[in-house]
Amino acid sequence: DHPLGLYVYARDKDAARSVLERTISGGASVNASMLHMSVEGMPFGGVGASGQGAYHGEHGFLTFTHERAVFEAPKWHPSRLIAPPYGKMFDFISKLQSK
Repeated sequence: DHPLGLYVYARDKDAARSVLERTISGGASVNASMLHMSVEGMPFGGVGASGQGAYHGEHGFLTFTHERAVFEAPKWHPSRLIAPPYGKMFDFISKLQSK
């Protein structure tokens, strides 16, 4: 399991970075405790048993919503030649390819 918060205390920035690169946690603070969850613009949430996703502000909104992409082909899009419903143009192209 991964912790909700990871607190690294180190004078050496490279040592702190090394710990952060080798671990997984919901959030982390370097040379402080619990401050990562109090910054409004930063996501806060867990990984695995400590939770899924982020729950502050815009990050929380994005966690609990599903953005769905929808493509609507214009009336005369090339995909109309190969997608149902098949029409006379499809029949014509099929005959050309079968020769």
